[in-house]
Amino acid sequence: MLELKQVVSALLGAIVALLGQSVAARAQRSRAAKRLAQASWEELSAAHFYGPEDKPTFAGFSSQTFDTLFRELAELPETLARDLMRYHWRMKYMEEMKPHTGDHVNPQFWRDARDLRASLLPRLETYAARHGLSLFFRARELPLPAPVRPALGRHS
Repeated sequence: MLELKQVVSALLGAIVALLGQSVAARAQRSRAAKRLAQASWEELSAAHFYGPEDKPTFAGFSSQTFDTLFRELAELPETLARDLMRYHWRMKYMEEMKPHTGDHVNPQFWRDARDLRASLLPRLETYAARHGLSLFFRARELPLPAPVRPALGRHS
């Protein structure tokens, strides 16, 4: 016959094991999100948007990180993952359409992708620079610090 002491001991052991697995999984997700943010920042940094508004173009686009680590995007905060997806889908569409449109791209998609890239770069850099413990306890995206502006009436 099982004693209550044995049952309680087994339950406590199971709870400790589950907590340990949970902590290990969360730590792994935090490290993966940090690395993914850094890789995405590097990928987006290589892209350049140029040309007049009526004939915009771009260069340096790569979706290797996005394509190979798509599943890992779930480790990033929803706000970053969503905007990365929006950026890449626009860029991939424009890249695919270039051969069919004589290298012309949709100006609205071009502006949207350019603006998303400009928004994502500082956000990814800030997220990747966060300490691992900070990401472990608070994985969500934190607001960017406000830019420092000189006080009115003072010239720098």
